[in-house]
Amino acid sequence: MTPAETLIWIGVALIGVALSALFSGMETGVYGLNVVRLHVAARSTSRSARERRAAGLLAEIEKPDQLLATLLIGNNIANYLGAIGVSALLTGLGLTDWGIVIVNALVLTPLLFIFGETLPKDFFRSSADRVMPRLAPLLTGLRMLFTITLALPIVRGFGALVTKSLRGSDPMAVASTRMRVVALLKEGRRHGVLSDSQTALVDRAARLHEQRVQDVMTPWSRVIELQADWSRERVDLEARKHVHGRYPVIDRRSRVVGEVRSIDLWLHRDSAVTSLMTTPMTLDAETPIVKAIQLLRSSGARHAVVTRRDKPVGFIAERDLLEPLLGEIATR
Repeated sequence: MTPAETLIWIGVALIGVALSALFSGMETGVYGLNVVRLHVAARSTSRSARERRAAGLLAEIEKPDQLLATLLIGNNIANYLGAIGVSALLTGLGLTDWGIVIVNALVLTPLLFIFGETLPKDFFRSSADRVMPRLAPLLTGLRMLFTITLALPIVRGFGALVTKSLRGSDPMAVASTRMRVVALLKEGRRHGVLSDSQTALVDRAARLHEQRVQDVMTPWSRVIELQADWSRERVDLEARKHVHGRYPVIDRRSRVVGEVRSIDLWLHRDSAVTSLMTTPMTLDAETPIVKAIQLLRSSGARHAVVTRRDKPVGFIAERDLLEPLLGEIATR
């Protein structure tokens, strides 16, 4: 091997290692990004170069399967270049096939692991917010290049085919965009980017869309109710036995006709319950929790009667709807 050829293969090997370090680091950088900060920068009205890069990066990470496929293709190309360069150099030194295998296993593999994987991952993990926006044009360019050469569509198509086949036999397979994002965030935990509490919050947020009001309501059998035709003496007796902030009022058919606050009962001791009650908000038992929160907020209500076919089956407070996401909320 001539000196010129040696320099060429050394350059190929170094380029392969450098690119492998870059792609490995960018993969970790994706997990380490502060997405909230990135959203703020991307939507800034100043539109400086920094904000434009942030917007470009945000556009890339909003399609995580496409982004990871791009990084996977780039990393494999880099590893292939590095392997070709190193193999050519070792062959030029006159080593046999077994000699090349031994050198690769004892020397090159540990070096590549340190300089091509560990160090760049650590760097990108600690500097993701600063470094990743600057690499947004590179990510966009690589995605376009791999799309034009059909490498990206082929990889994504194969991945979609495998996912579809697994989904047919595994009901727990990731089947939605939301769950793919959750899977991406969970991968970040493996790299030390997310804490256990943050991962638990991600899990609860994913399950929130699957839960209904009936899953978190207080069953009607545990609700203290007042009847519209009761005397004030009986109403006051019931209120003293079961102290609550408010009580639903029902008619003889067990239909909810209103609700009354305990403070109004004590301030207006001579008034009938029907003159003090107001119309409560109602939610169907099958209402998704996310929609129920929106309905409560838009109406200004803090609680609702849960019904099924117009019959009361439970009671729900705003706190009950938030606890599936935030965990148990202490009351005072």
